[in-house]
Amino acid sequence: MHIHKKDEKMPPEHQKDGKEALEARLAELEKGLAEQVEKANEFKEIAQRVQAEFENFSKRTEKEKAEHKKIAGAGIIFELLAALDSFDSAIEAMKKHGKTEKDGGMHGLVLLKKQLFGVLERHGLKEIPAIGEKFDPHLHECFLSVNEKGKEDEIVLGEIQKGYTLNSLVLRPSKVKINKLHEEKKDE
Repeated sequence: MHIHKKDEKMPPEHQKDGKEALEARLAELEKGLAEQVEKANEFKEIAQRVQAEFENFSKRTEKEKAEHKKIAGAGIIFELLAALDSFDSAIEAMKKHGKTEKDGGMHGLVLLKKQLFGVLERHGLKEIPAIGEKFDPHLHECFLSVNEKGKEDEIVLGEIQKGYTLNSLVLRPSKVKINKLHEEKKDE
């Protein structure tokens, strides 16, 4: 059996060949490692893009759900506006006949209207302000125009039918009477 001593050295030609072989193997391994690191970085970028796309998809889906929820009941609520109009008409008719809110029938109608409107309001329904407001074609529909001097041009003077928004979307515009000042014609 042959024991190598620490001090024993390989012949220089073998050392040179062994060192070159190790350096070549090391270079090969470093190249392979660099390729693997590059692939890992590519996969990481792909994963980050997919994650970002998924997060955007999730946000978009949540936003769409919220929008859908806002308008989901619009059809039913729109149909119930006729009931609110009927309550308003009945209350106005009773007022014309001298009834006050303290009278039993009138009081009941007012309470029922408030109750119905309260339910609808909790679901996002709001009255569109009209009388005294500047005419806004997005919120108001001009049903009648008059020329009242001393009043501002395009101010809503009266409301023929109430308008409503549902979660900030116009469900029905207010039908209004507006002031429309006309320039006086000059005689030629």
